[in-house]
Amino acid sequence: MKIKLDKFQISFLSIYIFFNTYALFYLLNTHETFGDYIRPALNESLIFLAYISTILPFVIFALVIYPYIANRIKNKRTITSVDKMTKFVLFLQISFLLFNLLTGVNTAGSDVKTSSIVKYIFIIMPPDIFFFILYGY
Repeated sequence: MKIKLDKFQISFLSIYIFFNTYALFYLLNTHETFGDYIRPALNESLIFLAYISTILPFVIFALVIYPYIANRIKNKRTITSVDKMTKFVLFLQISFLLFNLLTGVNTAGSDVKTSSIVKYIFIIMPPDIFFFILYGY
């Protein structure tokens, strides 16, 4: 399978990696998080784990999974494959919205935490990133 990336894909991926790498170095330098959740960031191994778990799924999807799916779609030349992917991303987005509304997590200024196993699905497959990848590529 030949991976073919256009300028927009390379730019989007580069910007995403740049800002996440900047955040990594900021956390390592100041030992404090930023944004809505300002707390001391003491454990460097967890910071690296968070960085890797943020970058790796995006890069794998953008460089491996999406080209594979796009190649299959081009080979089939049907619209139903695109519809399936769009429906999957829509389902993921709606599920994430309902999860946030029902549990109260991921709300600005909220200190609510959940012990639900479902949260790991949205950590591994972030709906917003899948949306950007689907409509950005």
